[in-house]
Amino acid sequence: MAKHSYVDYEQLYKLRIRELYDLRDWNGLLGYLQKLDKHGILSTQWKWQVGQAYILNGKTEEAVDYLFHLHSFYPDQPDIQSALLEALQKAGKKVEDFSWLSRPEVSPVDQLYLEKSIEFIRKAKRPIPIYFLHAQVTSNKKVSFDEFDLLQALKADDRFQVLNETPFFRYSKITISPKGYQSTA
Repeated sequence: MAKHSYVDYEQLYKLRIRELYDLRDWNGLLGYLQKLDKHGILSTQWKWQVGQAYILNGKTEEAVDYLFHLHSFYPDQPDIQSALLEALQKAGKKVEDFSWLSRPEVSPVDQLYLEKSIEFIRKAKRPIPIYFLHAQVTSNKKVSFDEFDLLQALKADDRFQVLNETPFFRYSKITISPKGYQSTA
């Protein structure tokens, strides 16, 4: 009797995507994601990454077009909205100029979240990826700013230091600068 083995193809796709990302092979990443998308393999939660791959390849207009198409089907999907906001910014366009079906609120990160960020990083005693920091300081509550907004606010505040900032901004790591450790937060 033959044994049947189960192959988790989604896990294999994720590993390949991660490998291409780690190699910083943006062209290969875009081609691979486009191929998966063309064959209907990518789930909604992964489709926005095609737009991110366009951005990584400097193809911001294509990113905006692709992400707008996704937005028309999934107007409330936060990853698509966030990627679209990033594509618009990199393409030099304003959020107000875009015809949103469900417009995300874009507002500055207030001082409370910056103080929470310092407190969390101090406790962690190590650099933290921005996606993880965002989830921790917002306690997964619905807030009017996304990971990219938080990253921009932290970069503008000299108490923070961005380590290994990547075009795939979610994986950029944040730490506290020496000046931030002297703060009385």
